[in-house]
Amino acid sequence: MKQIPTIFYALLLMLIPCMASCKGDTEDTKAVMQQEFQQLFKSLQQHDFKKAVTYMSPDLIKAMHSSDRQMEQLLAANFGNDTFLHVEHKLLSMEMTVPNAVVERNDKSYAVIHAVIKMALIFDLKNEDVKEAEEDMDALKSLVAAMYGDRMEIGEVTQSEGRATLHIKENRLVAAIYDKTTKKTTFALSEKMMKSFYDDFLPTAIINEMAEQL
Repeated sequence: MKQIPTIFYALLLMLIPCMASCKGDTEDTKAVMQQEFQQLFKSLQQHDFKKAVTYMSPDLIKAMHSSDRQMEQLLAANFGNDTFLHVEHKLLSMEMTVPNAVVERNDKSYAVIHAVIKMALIFDLKNEDVKEAEEDMDALKSLVAAMYGDRMEIGEVTQSEGRATLHIKENRLVAAIYDKTTKKTTFALSEKMMKSFYDDFLPTAIINEMAEQL
């Protein structure tokens, strides 16, 4: 049996601590990404869209040729109440899986979070014709199924005290980006027809993992 060269053995001993340290760093990064996404979800849940913007990727905002104010308005349109249709939008709960892998590029770490979000759209039936409200709800259900059927599941409708509640479960892919320089984590929520913007700043591996929702 051949002996392992001394220099090879020495290099192996040097690499073992490094491998353990790198694995530890990766797990720490995943944990930070999850914690910060909880904060983003909380901001959206509370309709604090100005704060929510601080968790959105500045690279995404730049790629969209947008601004913080416009991103705030976009978040409000997606997660806020609809005063025109008298619909209240509530985010009820969120669960997420640990990111599969972290991709390193330059001074940033990237990963994909799989989030399951339960939400409710609450229709006010007190101040409008019930039949008209039901038609609005049916139209909204059809719109959700047509536009977001790949990631949203329409649940039951419950009614009480002049209100009808439509329950929805959403499976959302989210790109998490950790900046090693600023120590800040930001996010880019998956959205249809947005791939060209995401291509500008996300690694190919992350794009591929999110492809079904871009």
